[in-house]
Amino acid sequence: MLTSADLQACRDAVSQVSACLDRLEADLLASRVDDLPAASAELGECLQHTRVLFERHFPEGTLPPADLVVSVTATHERLGLLQQTLLQQRAAVQRGLNALFPEEQANAYSRLGQGGGGPARKSGAGYLKA
Repeated sequence: MLTSADLQACRDAVSQVSACLDRLEADLLASRVDDLPAASAELGECLQHTRVLFERHFPEGTLPPADLVVSVTATHERLGLLQQTLLQQRAAVQRGLNALFPEEQANAYSRLGQGGGGPARKSGAGYLKA
């Protein structure tokens, strides 16, 4: 039986996830890259805690109250938007790196030592033997 305290714990957990998302989004917008790992870890812990609470209080087939469903849905949408933003940023960074270091340049050093210098010596070949 779900008590009002259990229900409040679930609401608080969803609110905590939302607060973690706020901090992570603020760090991203302010380009505080040093704070991102801690904010991401905190969000992960909050999500894990929330998942455990929901699994305990709302077993498969049991629906939470409507207000909690709305909160979880809104949080889920924010997580999806954050993931999409991060993917777009990653793609932009990759395009920048590709412009700075084109594929042709990346393979330039792999051609060193191939051909042109005569046949490669076998290990130990050419040494005087007594």
